[in-house]
Amino acid sequence: MFYHLFSVGAAVLLGLWSTTIAHYQEFRTPPATPSEIVSNTQETRLSTPNPFETVVGNIVRNASSTPVTPGRTPVSTRPPQTPVLPTPVPSKPFTPLPVPPSPVVPATTTPAVTPPLDARASDEALLKGAIVNVICLPGGGIRGSSGSGVVIDPRGIILTVAHVGQNFLLRDYPTKGAGTCYIRTGSPAKNAYAADLIYVSPSWIEENTGTFLSSRPTGTGEDDFAIIAITGSLTSTPLPKRFAFIPLSPSSTKIDTGELVGTGSYGAEFLTSSEVRSSLYPTIKFAKVEEVYTFDTNTDDIFSVAAGSAAQEGSSGGAVMNADDRLIGLITTRTVRPDLSMRLMQALTMDHLRRSFKRDMRENLDAYLKGDVSILVANFRGKAVGLLDTLSEAIDEAKK
Repeated sequence: MFYHLFSVGAAVLLGLWSTTIAHYQEFRTPPATPSEIVSNTQETRLSTPNPFETVVGNIVRNASSTPVTPGRTPVSTRPPQTPVLPTPVPSKPFTPLPVPPSPVVPATTTPAVTPPLDARASDEALLKGAIVNVICLPGGGIRGSSGSGVVIDPRGIILTVAHVGQNFLLRDYPTKGAGTCYIRTGSPAKNAYAADLIYVSPSWIEENTGTFLSSRPTGTGEDDFAIIAITGSLTSTPLPKRFAFIPLSPSSTKIDTGELVGTGSYGAEFLTSSEVRSSLYPTIKFAKVEEVYTFDTNTDDIFSVAAGSAAQEGSSGGAVMNADDRLIGLITTRTVRPDLSMRLMQALTMDHLRRSFKRDMRENLDAYLKGDVSILVANFRGKAVGLLDTLSEAIDEAKK
């Protein structure tokens, strides 16, 4: 009897223990939450789109490979690498992304307005008066160059490209005063002014050391700008009290495809060195903006102009001016085509220059340009020494 009761009790206890263990094992792992269920369901749905989603996807893909009019080119398009004007620029691939298209507002399409002849004559006179020819003969056997610049301040401050401006550094290679640079003006261009650097992009110098030694340099034009100041006269004529100039366009100035602009430079691609010295004339061209691109994600940094015959070597540092007589572009590179009428030139926007300058100098470009010219020249001399050392090291390395 005792053993029978003991067996029954033991069976009951074992049953209760088994039930407890089963429940414990069942709840050791938390049950699926509603959010996990939604995620799994959504993942499955996205991997097997319905017919409507397929049609929408095709439309999006087609739109991404087709230029948007009148906005910007799609993000998938990448412009080719282009030659510089006329001296070395970056050797890195040309991969600026086109600016994403702006929202298109339905409106009645109207043809581009061509300025009347008197307005065009006035714009041409302004461009001719403000652009300059920059001639540099560096020391150390480095070949000379002819480029362009544009006066942006009545005190004689000139904007040009870094691959022209760097030659002002190389005047002191291999020894101080071994080379020379001077400013020429007029039609034809004649010696006019002495000048000194007040800025050349350190970012561009550091990214493109030694490219001035290449016979056929290519690049993007990113950060490719310099600022020089007229410091004296090379003739018996004293410096004018006020130089003809084209002011920088205000920040966030809109640049539209199809916009009619004026370009001015001293193109010298088809001239001999003798002709450059005696028969170099300014090239003025009115043409339309083709496309606007970005080096970043959504900023207007560089744009192309259907300038045709104006897209020549020697035009680097030239001006692109809008209908408000403001400088909207600094010519940096060009396309190469045997048919001159099919050539394009690329120009940096003033907002790109402002962003680049702010990053390098920690200062506002517009405020910087308001400083006393002689002080700006003196202050930059210290920075110029370091930049010349960078270029000198590249030359020494190339000689090995």
